[in-house]
Amino acid sequence: IFFSVAALQHMVEAAAPSLSKAEYNAYYNKIGKFLQDWIPIIGAEKPQADTNPFLLEAERGFNIVAHKHQTKCFNVALVALCKSGKSTFLNAMMGRDFLPSHNVPETACIVRVKHNPHCAQGRLFLNKGACVQGRDVCATLRKINSQARETNEAPPEMILEAPLVALSGKSFEGCQTSFDVSDTP
Repeated sequence: IFFSVAALQHMVEAAAPSLSKAEYNAYYNKIGKFLQDWIPIIGAEKPQADTNPFLLEAERGFNIVAHKHQTKCFNVALVALCKSGKSTFLNAMMGRDFLPSHNVPETACIVRVKHNPHCAQGRLFLNKGACVQGRDVCATLRKINSQARETNEAPPEMILEAPLVALSGKSFEGCQTSFDVSDTP
């Protein structure tokens, strides 16, 4: 079930440029109805899920797809060769140099950039709830990247909230849409 929902949603998103807004909304609503109809069915299987790893994984995947459908969350990862300008490109998208970039490899940790049009100074959240803002963001990332290269330990999850200039003035029709771009080493 999960795989068919994900495949259907992928097909609709792939065809979206050629669909009218009404056609896209009709497909989007059909997917929503399908998800809504299957939630109670999967819930009824819950007692068996504790002993069946396939059901556990199917339920988890189904919930992820349902959440993405409801929130209209877009996740993009920038993946390219080392020193190809991924951080520089993201800095240009944000209109500020939040992410460290240099002529030697700089990025050692994944940073998820969440579009937040109300956070012009930028806020960097680390997995322990620590928050760094403004000018300290780039210096903090530079320090964390350096430590990660030296210790070879897993870095903390890092989320940078900042406006993506390319999305300024864009309306997401009042939904809970989020747009995340991950900067990768």
